[in-house]
Amino acid sequence: MDWLASYLQYTNAQVSPRAFHFWSAAAVLGATLGRRCWLQRGAYGYLYPGQLWVVLVSKSAITKKTTAATLAVRMAKHLPPWSINILPAKTSPSQMLMALDRRSEIDRSPLMDPEGNRVDSTGFVFAGELGSFFTNDSFTENLAATFNELADCPQGKHRIEYRSWKIELWNPCVSLLGCITPKGIAEELPKAARKGGFFGRILWVCQQTSDRFNSLTDTHVEAAMEQLEAELRDDLESIAYMEGPFTFTKQSKAWMDDWYYQVYAKQLQAMDASAIEDTGYWGRKDAHLLRVGMVVSAARRRDRKILRADLEAALRELEIIERHFNDAMSELDMSPYSGLARKILEYVEVTSTDHRPWIGVPKLLKRMWRYCANGRRQFEDVLGMLEAAGEIATRQKGNETQVRRVLDRGAHLRGVPEEGHREETRE
Repeated sequence: MDWLASYLQYTNAQVSPRAFHFWSAAAVLGATLGRRCWLQRGAYGYLYPGQLWVVLVSKSAITKKTTAATLAVRMAKHLPPWSINILPAKTSPSQMLMALDRRSEIDRSPLMDPEGNRVDSTGFVFAGELGSFFTNDSFTENLAATFNELADCPQGKHRIEYRSWKIELWNPCVSLLGCITPKGIAEELPKAARKGGFFGRILWVCQQTSDRFNSLTDTHVEAAMEQLEAELRDDLESIAYMEGPFTFTKQSKAWMDDWYYQVYAKQLQAMDASAIEDTGYWGRKDAHLLRVGMVVSAARRRDRKILRADLEAALRELEIIERHFNDAMSELDMSPYSGLARKILEYVEVTSTDHRPWIGVPKLLKRMWRYCANGRRQFEDVLGMLEAAGEIATRQKGNETQVRRVLDRGAHLRGVPEEGHREETRE
């Protein structure tokens, strides 16, 4: 069973958009893996568990984002207590840290798993109203800072001192699934949670409309869904028993290196440095890809091997939500491109059609002239930057240069394998 694919089938009759269901399920699956599974990379031993921070974003009541998230969390509530630790939806930094210190209620000894190993200090935050979880009160201003400290997932014993007391955690790790509106991002989150360090660790999943509709009187799928729900619960429990490091295959490692150097690094070089710092996401996209690739692999198999197909699927899902980052941050106006660059992308995307995807540069310049404070040179520089970043493509037709919007960056690494290339198979 592909757990994520089966979960999407299970939620097919619910009206929230597919993206909300996929990322809610991915967050729950990542929290289920916890620290028992990980990917260790680099000469300095960076550790990547399946930990994901996912926030669903839309205006109130339109896409039923909290309903979508609740359905996924309901799966986790049936797991054995040692395998997942659902934290209180409303908490303070001290209460959260105490909840992470997982101990027996009888004698306060460290909690053990069925094999006699100490249970890690992991926690899963489900915040149906993220603004209520991270309030603007000074009392919880430090909560985002505490989250950031735990985001690096220190190994072994980790001592934290907070105000007048201290606590010692074991392999701490916190996962997050939350819901909020664009206005809530700007007005309800404290300043500490609006900084790039915290923002960059979150996968913002923004959908303003849904691609699904279903009458509340439609009950013909209930029997089939009950059976599939039971299967999903059983399969998630088997995932909870996974333990050990994930590894790359030869093909997936080569693919990851190609994507990193040929696509991602070039995109970063073409971006404005302040945009990378403000949003935080783009500088961490490679780490996001590894974590999501791990989650996709766990959903499909139990061999703890990351295949090329797992990374391809993870990248596709990330690039889908990237297209809507501007909508999520609309009240903050945080974007990897600002001003003229954003205007160009918006115009080309809206104007292009399947039959006529190419737009002449002279026509585009005429439309953008009022935004070019420094004239044609600024326009040409921004156009070149967007092409280098893979946001647009150019061609020469006769004497005219034309551009079109590109919404699948890295497609040359994700598409059909080259002739003669033998794709990896399960071992």
